Amino acid sequence: MHNINPFESLLDEIRTSLILPPDQPDETAESTLQALWHTASGNPSSAKRAASISLPELTEDQSNLLREFILRRLSGTPLMQITGRANFMGLELEFAPEVFIVRPETELLGHSTVDRLK
Repeated sequence: MHNINPFESLLDEIRTSLILPPDQPDETAESTLQALWHTASGNPSSAKRAASISLPELTEDQSNLLREFILRRLSGTPLMQITGRANFMGLELEFAPEVFIVRPETELLGHSTVDRLK
């Protein structure tokens, strides 16, 4: 019997249903699933960080939580609001729903400010 890899199965679902935000270049179908997977495991990560670390095994409860996270993301909830993490200027930051979504343009402004302060 052929075992189906749960990651690949979920990734196929995300690829066919997720509308990727054009202003979040680090968020791909794969990095989205990785970030949600790590968050379900109790190790919340931004899409950028999650793409660079190995996936842990999930318990049954964590797998159920992952499914909930995937449904929230597919229904339009921004990834940062689900994971509670954002990557900004190379830093992994905690993110709260009342904070504006981090965008690449904001990083440009941040880098310009740092350059001016130097």
